[in-house]
Amino acid sequence: HETHWRLAFLHNTSFGDTSPKGLAFARLLGYNAGYLQDHPELWWRGCGWAPETPLFNQDLLSAADRAGFAIMLPAPSVCHLGTAVFEDAAVRKDFDREMDLHMRRYRNHPSVLSWIVGMNSVGFAKEAIHPTNMGQREVKRITSGQGKAVAVACEIAQAHDPSRLAYSHADG
Repeated sequence: HETHWRLAFLHNTSFGDTSPKGLAFARLLGYNAGYLQDHPELWWRGCGWAPETPLFNQDLLSAADRAGFAIMLPAPSVCHLGTAVFEDAAVRKDFDREMDLHMRRYRNHPSVLSWIVGMNSVGFAKEAIHPTNMGQREVKRITSGQGKAVAVACEIAQAHDPSRLAYSHADG
């Protein structure tokens, strides 16, 4: 079935209120899907002040489940780990464990449509976000460096939850 999404960045749309009340406000504005990001610094590569994976509001996710409001939920981020996720076996093992714990906590919410493993961590190359290139994987971008780290993080996420999309925002 064809669907039409009106996507909101919930933290901004609901004036910072990522509670069921904020979700109700976003719905009143006509949104039916949204990014959930209670911890904006989480996604930015190189920001040493926010390396943890946050816990998300279960009441909000349950309200989204009941309302049929789609959520794109951050998963453990690869932004801070970089190439260590595929170069260092101990880091990969820890990332895999963190991903498993995260998925167990949130995967029973039908409102969660996808997992976001990073944001803007590969770079702001225009070709990565140009409409004609979106959704396409360029071999040169995912075989080394941070591009490969994102690809590995997506593989790990999908190994724990193959029913949902895993991606990195604005990384091509």
